[in-house]
Amino acid sequence: MNLLFLPVAFLFGYLIRPKGIAVAIYIAVDALLFTVQSMMQLLLGISGRYGERNAYWINGAGDHFTFGWGGFVSYAVLNLVIVGIGIGLVLLGARIRARRDAKKTALPVG
Repeated sequence: MNLLFLPVAFLFGYLIRPKGIAVAIYIAVDALLFTVQSMMQLLLGISGRYGERNAYWINGAGDHFTFGWGGFVSYAVLNLVIVGIGIGLVLLGARIRARRDAKKTALPVG
């Protein structure tokens, strides 16, 4: 879900004037999406819809689930990388907008 939101990050940087506000809005919206994504992963893991080898390693009895720290850490690191890419796209959008605005206001020399 966070990956699908990355193109919007560029638009936030391009369309929202102060970079800091654009980054804050991106982080706020992404936090909401991350919460929904995490809840969906948790519920799908508990329900066992993906069989024995899902993110939460449901045991065969189905009465409880075990949890691997390696899966948690990799999930957290991957999402931090995605958020970092998104912040980079926000800043790239702001930089492209600033260059475009500078070209509009530049006076010819000569």
